[in-house]
Amino acid sequence: MRRSILIGSFIVLFLLVSGLGCKNRGGAKSYPATTLQLWGVVEESGDMQRVTGAYRQQHPKISVEYHKFNNNEYKQKMLEAWAQGLGPDIFFIPSTRIREYLKFIEPMPSTMKAPVQFQQGTIKKETIDEVRTYNGYTPKQVQNTFLDVVGNDVIINGRIYGLPLSVDTLSVYYNKDLLKANNIPLPATNWNELLAQAAVLSRADDKDAIVQSAIALGTTNNIPSVLDIVSALMLQVGITIGDDSGPLFAKNQESLNALNFFLSFAQKGLSNYSWTKDLPNAVDMFTSGRLAYFIGYSYHKQMIQRVNPKLNFDIIPMFKPENVTLVPSYSSYWIMVVAKPPKNASEQERTKAELAWQFIMESTQANSARTFLSGGEQPRTTALKALVSEQMKDDRLGPFAQNLLNAQSWYHGYDYDSAQKNFLQIIDNVDQANRNGESAVPYLEAGADLISQTYRAPRE
Repeated sequence: MRRSILIGSFIVLFLLVSGLGCKNRGGAKSYPATTLQLWGVVEESGDMQRVTGAYRQQHPKISVEYHKFNNNEYKQKMLEAWAQGLGPDIFFIPSTRIREYLKFIEPMPSTMKAPVQFQQGTIKKETIDEVRTYNGYTPKQVQNTFLDVVGNDVIINGRIYGLPLSVDTLSVYYNKDLLKANNIPLPATNWNELLAQAAVLSRADDKDAIVQSAIALGTTNNIPSVLDIVSALMLQVGITIGDDSGPLFAKNQESLNALNFFLSFAQKGLSNYSWTKDLPNAVDMFTSGRLAYFIGYSYHKQMIQRVNPKLNFDIIPMFKPENVTLVPSYSSYWIMVVAKPPKNASEQERTKAELAWQFIMESTQANSARTFLSGGEQPRTTALKALVSEQMKDDRLGPFAQNLLNAQSWYHGYDYDSAQKNFLQIIDNVDQANRNGESAVPYLEAGADLISQTYRAPRE
């Protein structure tokens, strides 16, 4: 009798630990296979395969197909596809364009269901399929989990409209050979050191044309990310550039000081004169070995190496004011968003929106994000606070990661293209006013007013 009880107990224990008899739960067996369409511009298919492939292992009934498009055709392709009842379920957009696409975006739901597969049991492994309910983030959880800049950008009226896989910040590329040839042992780390080096590094020919430049600053036509660089200068002197209500920089006299500092590098006669509008694009100047310092993002590294793999350069954190430890940095990043289902959406369409959000949530968490961030030709900096410390110790990512916790952006309007055009026009107008001996304040205020107009929601 005792032996029978022991045998029976062992069988019960075996069933419990092995998972026998519970292979399908919550309707998993009848859950239909689903394919989600993910569209983007920046990411390569191979890089996204690491994300979608890892997700498929945990959710074999859900496939995510990534399609890359040219930026010039991207929005039009989406509009045309949606008009035909097709198009992406998930798509990437720059963080500066969230409101531009707001009417096309489904905010994160409070809960979402998705089929998942996992193994259970210690003596005998058993594959289990079940439909789980996942809780969405609250705004507070986004603020605690992601970089501050992310929460400031993606949370609108208490709803979460997207999440990023990574966040990039401005840093400084420098040509080691140019510095060495001019007896400069260490790169400049602050603006005062740069001013001193500029007088040594910049060279002109017998016609007074610059043939070697210290740094690309001072013009708007041949420098990538001008808005970002000038915004970084404004942030470093404590200016609140803008908020959800519109641009605020015109109300602060320091804005003109930041603009004039930027413009000074293209003013002939000054000791830091280094750049003109007639020079080639700054990236081309740097890859050709004729530019000592170039301010850019991490993606520029791959571009530079492809053009000139022999260029001897390194990267340091963004210049900052002297004797200042922590300063705000400027960020650039894309977020994944979910396409809003039509008003008369079927149950299948609503289900796909839930699955799309569950994919975004899972893919942007630390364990999944590491796979994306560390692989490929160009590693990326994280959007997660929890991963910043380890990336700061990475030789490849450290210069960019050091500024992540202080990363900021400011544009929260509905038309980034117009805002950027007007911002660059402000720079050109201030430059011209200075050359004419006029007050630049009216041009600053007029440009800010034009940018304010892009904060008005367009009529449906």
